[in-house]
Amino acid sequence: MALDNPKISANMVTEYQASGIPWVTGSLFAAGVNGLQFPFVTRDITLTNSGPADVYVGFSENGVLGFNRIHIASGSTFTGALRIKGLWLSSSANAAVSVIAGVTRIPWSAFPVLTGSDGFLGIG
Repeated sequence: MALDNPKISANMVTEYQASGIPWVTGSLFAAGVNGLQFPFVTRDITLTNSGPADVYVGFSENGVLGFNRIHIASGSTFTGALRIKGLWLSSSANAAVSVIAGVTRIPWSAFPVLTGSDGFLGIG
């Protein structure tokens, strides 16, 4: 009898129920648009803007350049239970953003591509 063990996928609930593997960066980002990729799909993220300029965060480059984005004022923090592969940051000046994420064991290849190109305004 062969074993049919489940494959790790984007819909594997147990990966989101367990605490995430910590992933942290305290980075300086140049003015403009910058991408940040996680090693695996996240289960939660926290971003802290400690720089002098406001930062916008989106889940695709089109999203952060358009209206599908989150505003993080200077000195503010955003926390969310989000399963994402990466994010995009946009700022009019150099920005200092700390990011801590709980990552799962779900590889990028098992996760859908998020895009705003299908015409639905709710997708980043």
